[in-house]
Amino acid sequence: MLDLDWCRASPCYVHAGVAALIHDRFAVAMSKPTTEIDLSGFGLERLQHIGRGQYASAQLVKETASGQTFVAKCISLAALNEHDQDLAHQEVFLLQTLSHPYIVAYRDSFLIEGANTLVIVMEYCGGGDVRKAIKDKAKEGGHFTEEQIMTWFVQLCLALQYIHSEKVLHRDLKTSNIFLTEDGSAIKLGDFGISRVLEGTTEAAVTIVGTPYYMSPEVCRSEPYNWKSDIWALGCVLYECCMLKHAFESSSLLGLVYKIVSDHYDPIPSFYSPELNDLINKLLMKNAESRPSINELFANPYVKAYLAKQSAPVAAPPSPPSSLEPAGKKTTLRPGGAAKPPPPPPPPPKESPPAPGPAPLAPESKILVIIARIRRRLVGQKLNWISSCASFDDDGDGALTPDAMGHALMTMPLGLSDDEIKQLTSALSPSPGAKISLDAFSAYLQEVADEVKQYETWARQVLAPPGKRLHDLLRAKDIERSGTLAPSIFQDTLQELVPVLTPPHLDLLALLADKNCLGDVDYGEFLDTFGAPVAPPSSGAQRQGEGDPQ
Repeated sequence: MLDLDWCRASPCYVHAGVAALIHDRFAVAMSKPTTEIDLSGFGLERLQHIGRGQYASAQLVKETASGQTFVAKCISLAALNEHDQDLAHQEVFLLQTLSHPYIVAYRDSFLIEGANTLVIVMEYCGGGDVRKAIKDKAKEGGHFTEEQIMTWFVQLCLALQYIHSEKVLHRDLKTSNIFLTEDGSAIKLGDFGISRVLEGTTEAAVTIVGTPYYMSPEVCRSEPYNWKSDIWALGCVLYECCMLKHAFESSSLLGLVYKIVSDHYDPIPSFYSPELNDLINKLLMKNAESRPSINELFANPYVKAYLAKQSAPVAAPPSPPSSLEPAGKKTTLRPGGAAKPPPPPPPPPKESPPAPGPAPLAPESKILVIIARIRRRLVGQKLNWISSCASFDDDGDGALTPDAMGHALMTMPLGLSDDEIKQLTSALSPSPGAKISLDAFSAYLQEVADEVKQYETWARQVLAPPGKRLHDLLRAKDIERSGTLAPSIFQDTLQELVPVLTPPHLDLLALLADKNCLGDVDYGEFLDTFGAPVAPPSSGAQRQGEGDPQ
């Protein structure tokens, strides 16, 4: 491996307090509570708070019209564009059509306009979730009986068989998404598909909220999620019910990935049958092709014996959706072909000049901009940065030296120059040459800093007036048709079109731009992100425009 000493020798070291300042800013951002949505105007009376995540909250509600109790999950869609929001609506409508006795029933879904919040109203399961049952059992010092475990397991398999037959992957199978009826005799699989809806919102592949104990080896290796990935998660759930702990655990995110890919799990207690132990081994095969399908599981004599004991309860028909709908606030999700109210007309363009540019950036602010750019690339291209970093962690401790971190970042198409990588790794290192925690790096990616959002908004405002002229002139400057421009040419072009820009403003715009390793600006990506939209030319204009720009 090429040895890089630039992190230690570079004059680009940012002062020692930068890493702490960055950490503090992100800690403040991540500690902001998710707003509890008031649903009383939609005929839903809040009974109690159930839980809250970074992007969603859940509350127990009573429907005023029927007196029935439901769970309302409120999910922020602020990070989704209009097209992706429409896809999310269609996805949830599909989920509402699924009906099975071992799947949590969906009552209703709607979008609260203005708040940009998706609300999913679903069946309430009075027995809590399996994760809580496991914790309670461990606290008692006991274990679940094999009969109880296999009863739940077969019911879970029936639920998975049903959604797989409907061409739906669960994608987020875990004990906290498996709910129990009041008496604990039956399970209900919930939140399937919700992770698909939230994929654009939580950007789970990038931010990894929580620890992915159920992530399969193939997903750890950046391979696509598939039907057998659900089977792996099923094996993790079965193991957890037997052992009352996760199959793979580690104090670091990267360490957990290593264990999932290459390590073994502790054997289950000897008082469980060899058949149960063998079943777990089959489900947790590292090679996805070696894992059984649901139908192959049901052909297993051991599983088949428990399957025969299951009565087939009839799923209760879903209740008709409530007709309470305050005008202008709630939009019920409909199938794609249904009538949809026309969107409001766009506001007239503002003629006022852009606000004065921000003050010269402090070193820590520059690092926040670079991190925001990394985040945008990871989300847009769905890159698995954990897998990329894993190959550079020689000690297996979930932390990389600045050199190794620099190498790892270089292997990914992040649009960073070599100099920007040096600045970033120097800033993230707690002290010169000290290792950078991958868990800490994950925390930095959770959210774009507010000040960076302000910089990006200002950039769009200041570049809106030139419009198509900005596109044409930047392309005209690219004599070699390389798709990049030297920073000085890029900045000179911006100032030519927007003379009020000062040198610090031009430096900020250049910092916001993706670059190649030499530092040349990717002006096409910059225009896509910050330039005013340009209508495609007509076919005649395309023919006329062939050849070199004038």
